[in-house]
Amino acid sequence: MKAQSNEESLRAYYSTLFRAWGRQHWWPARTRFEVIVGAYLTQNTAWTNVEKAIANLKKHRVSFDEAKSVFFDEFGVQFFDEDHSSDEERFLMLGLSSGARLLLMCHCERGQGAVIRIISARRATKSESAFYQGA
Repeated sequence: MKAQSNEESLRAYYSTLFRAWGRQHWWPARTRFEVIVGAYLTQNTAWTNVEKAIANLKKHRVSFDEAKSVFFDEFGVQFFDEDHSSDEERFLMLGLSSGARLLLMCHCERGQGAVIRIISARRATKSESAFYQGA
């Protein structure tokens, strides 16, 4: 008997599960790219965060993986986000990412600062860029 490749094994597992359970419609992705990104992100985060990360990637073209690199910018500037802190304390971080893009990231701390949750990230506006350069 010939040994199966990894791909053949995965396809066999998938076929078995599909025959047993059918379509479950639990994956909110619409394209192959979203499935791939979602599969990668679920290895590193909770599912609800994956949905936010995919939405942010679609809307702002910034991944949360790139956004977290802003924390390593030694010239980055962090602000308390008073306007959006009614339910939890939120912070804005303006800094250069590992992709050499100036980003504004909104985040909060959980577990007494043990966990940082990224809420959103986008490219900085012109006025935010000017502030960063003058800071």
